[in-house]
Amino acid sequence: MPVLNIVYGLISQVKKKILGDKSKEEMNQHRQELLIKYETMKMSLKEIVLHPTIKDFSSVLTSKDHFFSNAKFNLFTNIIGFLINIDKIAVEGFKNLPKDVFKRRVISSLFLVKNYLFTQRCDRNFAEQQLKDIDSELKRIRRVIYIESFICSIKRSLEAHEKDGLDSMQKLTRKVGPFTDDDQAKFDVLVEKFQYLNNLPGLRINEDERKSIVSALKLSKRPSLCYY
Repeated sequence: MPVLNIVYGLISQVKKKILGDKSKEEMNQHRQELLIKYETMKMSLKEIVLHPTIKDFSSVLTSKDHFFSNAKFNLFTNIIGFLINIDKIAVEGFKNLPKDVFKRRVISSLFLVKNYLFTQRCDRNFAEQQLKDIDSELKRIRRVIYIESFICSIKRSLEAHEKDGLDSMQKLTRKVGPFTDDDQAKFDVLVEKFQYLNNLPGLRINEDERKSIVSALKLSKRPSLCYY
């Protein structure tokens, strides 16, 4: 009897590891909800073309032959959330940047992030560091859109300290390596410092467009996507 109890205990631990705190019925329900989100996402994408591997991922959602574990649910939730976010950033960049700058500084970087999402095994969720790295790169790209559109909009000559400030913002978005929290803080301080330039004559962007770009940076709060 003690041996059976040990065996049953080990089986329960394995089930919990696979299903988490959800029952099999709850997991199937989440699977259907996630499939709806996936189909809605596909219909709403404007700038991003889905990676060919998405077919393999979607088959996991629809096929009854694939067991839908907690790790898969979390992975798919993250991928869908990131793809929606990537597409929003791409739309913002396309709207506010010259075509050559958009291709060179924004869409190429977004494609790298998008492709990276599908290098993950479909039975394993992203590690915490992976989620942080992806989120940091998207923060960097948002700020690329801000500074590049800002620079392209200025027609008048800048004073030396203004030029230095904008150069510093560009360097932060072009640095080699991860875009850290410290880099983000330095950039956002410079945004606040030189925000007055947006109110001067000689800009081709109007107030609504400026607010749209600034809000895309989410300066006042952390990203609202809930990654697992």
